[in-house]
Amino acid sequence: MLKEKFDHSLLDVFENFQTSFIGEDEAIAILMKEINILKELFDENHEMEIVNSITETSIERLDKEMELSAKRFQTLKDEFHEFQQKISRQ
Repeated sequence: MLKEKFDHSLLDVFENFQTSFIGEDEAIAILMKEINILKELFDENHEMEIVNSITETSIERLDKEMELSAKRFQTLKDEFHEFQQKISRQ
């Protein structure tokens, strides 16, 4: 993307995209940690009534968070693709 006559004013835009991608990656990492905690609860044979109560609520929340994360990532990816096409034409 960087060519000889690159418009250096676009570096801020690139940095914003990079920051957004990193932020989304960090959010996904947090979700993965939570999923692993839930998995450990199942694996450690805790009292099933307690596990079911905790995990049902947590799984519903995680499902919503993963869906939102997927939407944010797709939006970010689409915006970057549009930006990439725009500067390729310059």
